Amino acid sequence: MSILLSTWSRNVQSVPANYVFPEDKRPGGDITAPVINHGVSEELMDETINVFKDFFNMPAEDKAMHYSKDGTTGFRHYTSGLGVELGYFGDELSKLHELAAHHYPPYPDPSLLLGFGGHTDTNLLTLLQQNMYGLQIFKDGQWLGVEPIPHAFVINICDQLEVISNGKLKSARHRVVMNTNVARTSLATFISPSLESIIEHERALVSASEPQLFKSFRFKEYRDTYIANLREPKGASPAQEAYKL
Repeated sequence: MSILLSTWSRNVQSVPANYVFPEDKRPGGDITAPVINHGVSEELMDETINVFKDFFNMPAEDKAMHYSKDGTTGFRHYTSGLGVELGYFGDELSKLHELAAHHYPPYPDPSLLLGFGGHTDTNLLTLLQQNMYGLQIFKDGQWLGVEPIPHAFVINICDQLEVISNGKLKSARHRVVMNTNVARTSLATFISPSLESIIEHERALVSASEPQLFKSFRFKEYRDTYIANLREPKGASPAQEAYKL
């Protein structure tokens, strides 16, 4: 249990050389993109992130008792603006909910490494709550930082929504940078289709002038393809590329 990263990292002063990123893949500039007035109380958001801060400060043997394997609940999506019917993403297309708490310790020289390398998410939507700066998105050929605003969520469009929208919505490529003085805790809620869901473009979004961009597939197949290509260079999603027409 002593090898848990959140335990080992409390007094870290250096990392192995193979964790240091090449200069052309290190941190860049800043941009702000908050979502506010979302209806979640400030008290609930504060309490939730404090629970996970406490968790990462627990002894390793106590942490191991609290891992969860099931994050499935119901969810309703509103789809005005995309051109599909209200409730289109209900039921199977948003069946799985997975909550992930990420802990990034401070590091004396954060310019040398990344907390998480550039990638897109395989799911439908990701809701992110962050208490410290660290998130960056890739836009117009450069990495731009997303400064945290208290009690705001960042909403990431993910791979499945790009496929369903026939490319009208783009999956957000993003990464995490480190900081010098303070540990960063973030909470991500991943909303995904059921594993057996058939993912395909919404027919109303395809026309002679806007042809179909992706083949249909089962979500489980997509995830398996993604996992099989985890070591590939992270540009466009290797899984998404595999299903392009």
